[in-house]
Amino acid sequence: MNSMILYCSITGGTEKVAKSIAQDLNGTLVNLKKASISTIHFNDIDFLFLGSGVYGGKLHSNIMKLTKNNDFLKAVTENIQILGLFSTYATSSESSKKAIADFKQALPSQTRCNLEEFYCQGNLFKIFGLGRPIAKDVEKAISWAKQITSQ
Repeated sequence: MNSMILYCSITGGTEKVAKSIAQDLNGTLVNLKKASISTIHFNDIDFLFLGSGVYGGKLHSNIMKLTKNNDFLKAVTENIQILGLFSTYATSSESSKKAIADFKQALPSQTRCNLEEFYCQGNLFKIFGLGRPIAKDVEKAISWAKQITSQ
């Protein structure tokens, strides 16, 4: 099964989780701050994971752009078995819950049935959550991703 992990990270917390998931699943890792959505081939992916920090109560704009990308929407509807959304937050898990809910709401209704989510504390410019996500958070994220790919 082919897995891809797309992520955007400003402070490094989401990147830490994304890299760990990609390494454990032997998946393709794509940093959406460096790669254009138009260069991504979604057609051979069975499991897609999207990761973002929560910034001002929202997922990174490059992740949100996926909800308007026809290739992404077609793949999520036709060949991606499960879409895993993960995020890191600075101070409150409620911000991740809301940001992920907003992403789901932006998707066409037929894509909402195969979504799984995970969130953990990240950091905010060495003010909040210093050192987060910690090893235990990363282990939980990997376990979550493995559970998804074993379904």
